Amino acid sequence: EIYRDNRKLCAGVPDEVLDEMIQLIKKQGHQVRFLELFEIVQKSRNNKFIPEVQRRILDKILDPENKNDVLCYRNRSNARFLKFEFKTRFRDNAYRDEPYIYHARIIHILQMCGVGRKNMYLAEAKCQKALPVEYILELLMKQYDEKTEKGRSFINLKKALLGFI
Repeated sequence: EIYRDNRKLCAGVPDEVLDEMIQLIKKQGHQVRFLELFEIVQKSRNNKFIPEVQRRILDKILDPENKNDVLCYRNRSNARFLKFEFKTRFRDNAYRDEPYIYHARIIHILQMCGVGRKNMYLAEAKCQKALPVEYILELLMKQYDEKTEKGRSFINLKKALLGFI
């Protein structure tokens, strides 16, 4: 909360803080609470985005060392592109996944990285490479029973995907 609406603090967020969030995702699971900082530090009061922070966050998320873990991809050697992993994994009491809500939030964060004029096209191209339109359409075409928790969660993911494209 110390960063919220504080342009000076947001613009100066240390790389070590961003790296710590990445490490928490890797060690404790794909939880929305670890993504909140990435949202908060990208913009200050009146929804004014901070381009240098947007670029740094996008670079951290899409860094080859982090990409599979942060975007929660399942890796298939025969796939044309990486796809999201939606299975909930439990390694121990501290590790927990929130697959659908996590993916909706990470898509929103990628979308935020492309807002604004400065370097927007570069950010947009990077995001489209991470989430190809073909895969987004594949996800949008999936049907789930809206009466189940999984179905309701998938609807939120679809809303995020529609905002992304």
